[in-house]
Amino acid sequence: MLDALPDCENRDLFTPTEKAAVRYADTLAGDHKDADPELFTQLRQHFTESQIIELGLRIGIFLGYWRMLRVLGMTSVGEVCSLPSR
Repeated sequence: MLDALPDCENRDLFTPTEKAAVRYADTLAGDHKDADPELFTQLRQHFTESQIIELGLRIGIFLGYWRMLRVLGMTSVGEVCSLPSR
């Protein structure tokens, strides 16, 4: 299923709700300034306002976590890295 994510819009593996969530994540991960009213119109077809905010917070946490791991040089699950001493 993970291999299908980049082309999820054209795959039957994903529900319309999941596809909307992936569009939201792609927007927040990419150029978030490209978020337009149409995205939120689509999200509201599947989620309440509270759910959209909660989903956005979770997406943001995971994006931040991934960026931190990249900065620390941890690009594989399960790697351990020592922090540089000051």
